[in-house]
Formats: sequence, C-alpha cells, structure tokens
Amino acid sequence: MKDLLYTFGQWWSLSVSFLQKLPDYWMVKLGSLILGLLGAVGGLIIVSQWIRQKFFYKRIRLNKIKRLAAGTNIGFFSGILGAPVFIKDTGDFKTFTYVDLLFYVEAITNLSNQVLVFSVTTRDKNFNPEIVVGPFSVDEKIVRVKLGTTRFSELDSLGFEGKVESGAGNRRTYYTEEYYYGNPGLYQTYLFSLNDAGSYSAAGEDEPSIFNCGATKSSDPSLVSFRDNVAINTYTITSPFFNLANLNGTRIGVDYDEVRVLPD
Repeated sequence: MKDLLYTFGQWWSLSVSFLQKLPDYWMVKLGSLILGLLGAVGGLIIVSQWIRQKFFYKRIRLNKIKRLAAGTNIGFFSGILGAPVFIKDTGDFKTFTYVDLLFYVEAITNLSNQVLVFSVTTRDKNFNPEIVVGPFSVDEKIVRVKLGTTRFSELDSLGFEGKVESGAGNRRTYYTEEYYYGNPGLYQTYLFSLNDAGSYSAAGEDEPSIFNCGATKSSDPSLVSFRDNVAINTYTITSPFFNLANLNGTRIGVDYDEVRVLPD
C-alpha cells in the first residue's frame, strides 16, 4: 500500500510539474478539453438513466415487488418501495399503503413493526407481477399467478378448494379465495383476490354480478363462469403461522376509498 501511495505521489508531482511548464494557451485548451469530457460523461449518465427508466421501468418495479416478504420489518418494505403514502393505526395493528403508478402494496404490521400480511395489486392491465405457488405434493403442478392475466380457475390445479369471501355494496365489491398448505406452503396463507382499486379484466361483461351469490368454496357451481373468465388482480401473503382471524376484521388489501383521493 505504501509503495502504491509513493508511486501515485510521484506521478502526481510529475504531472503538476509538466502542466506548469505548458504555455498559457495550452492550459486553456487542456482545461476546455477536460470540461468537455466531463460534460460528455455527465450527458451519457443522464441519457443512460433516461433509457433505463423509459425501457426498463416495468422490470425495475417487478424486481422490487419480488423482494418483498412477510415476516420482515416494515423498514425493509420502505427501503424498497419508498415512503408509504398512507399509514393507519388501529391500536393492535398498523396499515401501510405504498402507491406507484403501476401498483399498490399494502402491509399490515404488529406493534413491533413486523409485517404480518402484505398485498400487491396491479393498477395497469399491462403490468403483471408474478408469484409462483406450489407444488405442494408430487402430483400437483406449479401455478404461476400473474396479476391481471391468471384466471381464478387456474388455481384449481393446486389441489385444494379455496375458501371464498365476497361481497357487494352500493359502490364497493370484493372477491377473495384463501389457500393454506401447511409446511409445504411454508405455513403461510395465500389469498387471491379481485380488488376494486385495481385493474379489472374479464372475458364477460356481466361477471361481477357474482359477488352476491353467497358462495363459500371455490368449487361452488355458481362460480364456474366467474372463475373461468375473471383475472386475479391482487395476491396476499401472510407471515408463517399467522392466523388471519387475529386481524379482528381489519381489511386486507388496498382500500379504494383511501387511494381514490390521489390524482391518477
């Protein structure tokens, strides 16, 4: 290390001595050349950043979402997604909502800031975050759930009848299927939903009327057409061993009434 510093010092002294001997007009030209090179490098950096944002912005966001995991500290989420836009404190839990032009992320934490549940919702039909679910036995398939494109019926190959919750009011609707596989599923609960704050995709225009059918299992015959045609736009993952009943009715998934105040 000392030899390297000595060599650099010698080189620097020779360089300064050489520059001092140059005529003034050469110094001006050399200074202009250096400034030009610095300007060119700065321009290349700006252009490269613009290209990265313009052509790889979806990939950048997808990579961010893939890094999220339940059971981590909420600071980990903020480090990836930036500051949350909304924070709600309900006493036992806190809800953090992160907003991007292409997606929403909601995270529910305990008082120790551990993420108990998080949800991802696509806001754009062409932005399709993906998670891989399964296999949970030798004979079962891997299901790649891509938000905005994967239909609910494609979950059937996971080999389990999902628990269904749905409802409709004057303005709001929701539909969710819940799956749990014990140890093969890392003791995490997976929920797949149609959230009214996200992008909606269905083959049939009348499909949303199914919210009032009262089905409790994904195998209910009244859901066949709905599940065949409607795409999942939200997935939710819990931390291991966490029981959703412990949320005491806390809403899961981004709340449309909360985020609708934001400009598009």
